[in-house]
Amino acid sequence: MLATLQLGKGAPVLHAPAPADAAGLPREVLLSGGSFTRGASAEPWALDNERPQHTVDVPAFWLDTVPVTNAACQEFIEADGYHDPKWWTPGGWLHIQATGIEAPLLLAPGARTVAAAPVRCHRGGPRRRARAARVLV
Repeated sequence: MLATLQLGKGAPVLHAPAPADAAGLPREVLLSGGSFTRGASAEPWALDNERPQHTVDVPAFWLDTVPVTNAACQEFIEADGYHDPKWWTPGGWLHIQATGIEAPLLLAPGARTVAAAPVRCHRGGPRRRARAARVLV
């Protein structure tokens, strides 16, 4: 799907302005866990990674109320967040140690980014602080 979105012309499809009351929102909210049905069983145009349809149990998790920006992610990187295990899940920290990752590819030294653009940093990212590199695993 991402490849298809990148073929589009014009304004970004996934762009959305921050809510007008963003300053008054809590930094994050707790979403309760539960089960949901994922995938497709009868849809003839489903991709192979969408089959078979199955139930997934998702534990409760925290979600930021506004998109994390490249600037916030950069702040996390500059604060040495990629070298401090307290901001990472155990699996995320093992991944960082095994791969030697210092920053997301597009925020690595010398990369060109737009500071206000929403960003998705590495899987298994930090648990708290700038939360810039947090993506649920």
